[in-house]
Amino acid sequence: MSELAGLEQGSIHLATSTLDRLTDALGEFLALYPEVSFRITQASMEEMTQLVEAGEVDMCFTALPINRPDISAVSLLKEEVYLAVPHGHRFAGRKSVRLSELAEDPFIGYKEGFPFQKMNDLFFREAGITPNFVCRVDEPAAIASLVRAGLGVALVGNCGGPGSPLNLLRIEFPVCQRNFQIAWNEKRYLSLAARKFRDFLIGYFAEVGETGE
Repeated sequence: MSELAGLEQGSIHLATSTLDRLTDALGEFLALYPEVSFRITQASMEEMTQLVEAGEVDMCFTALPINRPDISAVSLLKEEVYLAVPHGHRFAGRKSVRLSELAEDPFIGYKEGFPFQKMNDLFFREAGITPNFVCRVDEPAAIASLVRAGLGVALVGNCGGPGSPLNLLRIEFPVCQRNFQIAWNEKRYLSLAARKFRDFLIGYFAEVGETGE
C-alpha cells in the first residue's frame, strides 16, 4: 500500500559525511517532490557502513568506497583535489605543483578519521611526505578560512572553481581525485521515493558533469 502511495508520502533516510556537494541536488529534488520527507545523518565511514548494512539508512553519499558484500554503488561525481595556498606564498603565482615540493610547509588538515583526511593521507603517502599539520578541523569552510589567513596550505576540493577566493594549484603528482558515490544495500528494500532519488542523483550529476559546475 505504501508503494502504491507513490512519492506523495515517501521518506528517505540518507547518511553522508559531507553535505555541501548535495545541497543543490536536494533542493531540486524537493522542488519536484515537495511531499517527500528526508532524514539525513552525518556520519563517519565506519558509521555509514554499519548503517547501510543494517538497513537503518536507505543509502549513503560517500567519497570513499564501502567494500562490503551486497553493497552496490554508482559513481556520481569525480572531483579534482587542489593545493590551496595563501596570498604571498612562494608558489602563489604558479599553476601547478608536485605535492612533494610542500614537504616542509605547514599544513591545515581535517581531524584524524575524517573521510577526506583518510583520502588525503593516501595522497601524502604516495608523494612520499609526512605533512606538518599545524591545525586540524572538521569543517571545509574552516580550512578555507585558515588558508586565507595565512596559517598554512591545504588540500581542498574544487571550492567553486575559477571564482574561488583561494589560490588553487593543480597537483601534478600524485593524481589527487575524489570519487563521490551513492551506495545502497541490495539485500534491503528501497522505497519508490528512495529509488527515485537515487536515479535523480545519477541524472543530476551527469548533467553537472556535462555543463560544468
